Amino acid sequence: MKLENGTTLAAHLFSGPADETNLGCALLLTATYEIRERGLEPATEALWPVHLEPLETPYGTFPGEIASRKPKTDVIVLGKAKAPGGEAVRQMTVSVSVGSFRNSLAVFGDRRWERSAGGLRATEPLAFREMPIVWANAYGGKLTTPVGDMPNTDNPVGKGFFLDDREGDGVPLPNVEDPNALIRSPKDLPKPVGWAPYPMAGGVRMAKLRDADGIALPAEVVEPWIMGWAHPDLIIETPAAGTRIEVQGLSAGGPIATTVPPLPARATLVLGEESRSLSPRLDTIIVQAEERRLVVRWRAATTFEMRPREVRLVRIEPA
Repeated sequence: MKLENGTTLAAHLFSGPADETNLGCALLLTATYEIRERGLEPATEALWPVHLEPLETPYGTFPGEIASRKPKTDVIVLGKAKAPGGEAVRQMTVSVSVGSFRNSLAVFGDRRWERSAGGLRATEPLAFREMPIVWANAYGGKLTTPVGDMPNTDNPVGKGFFLDDREGDGVPLPNVEDPNALIRSPKDLPKPVGWAPYPMAGGVRMAKLRDADGIALPAEVVEPWIMGWAHPDLIIETPAAGTRIEVQGLSAGGPIATTVPPLPARATLVLGEESRSLSPRLDTIIVQAEERRLVVRWRAATTFEMRPREVRLVRIEPA
């Protein structure tokens, strides 16, 4: 099956058997924009790729693309909390919103558990000007045991995870926390939070696959969580074009604000003498705060009857 791309969008076409009598295809389209005060402008350099292999970034690893659909939309923000005006702070709040959806994070300077007469207590946060929003700064980590390391299954690369108070003295606390579930005691075991791509096998994602009684949920219920790249807290219903996107706290000069762009292309499936329009749906939003860039990805999937020797292609043209 062929792909004819007459646009500047990054594109990839997956195709193969859907069942015994039908074929299927999935089209991916990705656009990279510069976020300007006057609006979005198509980027011309260092465009975000359609990556079939895992993509390493300073903020986390994106899984390789697969053909399956994503029923909802990932919201991912890559960047660092930045103190307002560049003046060092000990604590601040950052947030991302897409329309009515909003997610906030509490960001602290470095802290440790310190033993006192009354037991372990957290030290005062150190002042900071920048703090990366990465999983290494969220709650988690590994325990050292006589039989080897025991990782926190929600976030093995994080900090703050320990079970025995006798081993807590000097253990660092996470820099990034849920403002609605702050760590108050060394016995607290919070869910890690963050905006970078969340590991596919991470415990927070795996918890979405079963109900409160441990019974596996139906495939249509868990599909958004197992196909998404974002932390489950940031997998949302697909926003319409024109929906406002705002990130606060990742730029010393004020919020980063823009809107969801419309798909700047039309896609057509050609099957011999027949043709039909495809309707790609937005399933990924990535804000690159340092670069002030917006990456958006659309996806369309369909099936069709297998007919021998038929010319099959997907044509992408400017809207």
